[in-house]
Amino acid sequence: MTDSRAKSFLSKYSNACVELDALPPTELRRRIRKAIEQLIDKTLWDRAVMVENAELASIQEAVAAGRGVPPHERRSHEQVLTHK
Repeated sequence: MTDSRAKSFLSKYSNACVELDALPPTELRRRIRKAIEQLIDKTLWDRAVMVENAELASIQEAVAAGRGVPPHERRSHEQVLTHK
């Protein structure tokens, strides 16, 4: 309220606000995460993650095959997906 710009700011935005740098970074991240997660369709998100993991496993298998890694030493899709 002592800032010379306060009167102009309050007339434009009212006093229903806070400065972001007044919040600890962890609290700001928590609030942003919560706001975003409320907009995400959990079923679609989980499916996208499953597809991404399968694609990653396939790429890793192809790279291993291209490097000449014997099949018995390659990690399978299931091993990649379960992080074994």
